[in-house]
Amino acid sequence: MIRVHVFFLFCVFFLFLSTSMVTGAIPLDVVPNDSSESSESSGSGQISIDSVTIVCGEGTATVYVTYSLTDVTHFLFFIFGSSSLEKDIVEMVGFTDAVVVFVGAEEAELTLSDIATVYGDGIYWLPAHTFHTMIPIVEVVTPQETFIYSSITELPGFVYYASTGSL
Repeated sequence: MIRVHVFFLFCVFFLFLSTSMVTGAIPLDVVPNDSSESSESSGSGQISIDSVTIVCGEGTATVYVTYSLTDVTHFLFFIFGSSSLEKDIVEMVGFTDAVVVFVGAEEAELTLSDIATVYGDGIYWLPAHTFHTMIPIVEVVTPQETFIYSSITELPGFVYYASTGSL
């Protein structure tokens, strides 16, 4: 009988500890931030951002984020769903005003609607942006050109032309 209670307490403690790590109550950033760290992904201890792709269209932009989760976070994602993961992804990429379309175990899709019209006639402005973490690969796709950046925290603004039905 005592073994059952001890096992139950151990399971509750493990669940509490795991949930606290996912929600950020217990920080997992114990790895020093030095140049020997892998440049393939960036992020907090439980989530590592691999890449961000921004596809610009008519007055909106779609942001695709790929990331890796630790085993514990991956397990908790399947048990409890994506609400805390969604919040963490949006906060890390810094698009707090974005509409979250989809959050999965390895990728997320966001929609930005604050793309400004410049002079009308299909000319748009994607404002400059600061990410809340270093992003290893950022790709900006406009109807005319694709821009690729490596290991950045700040993205310059872009002016692009998007005719009706271009993307």
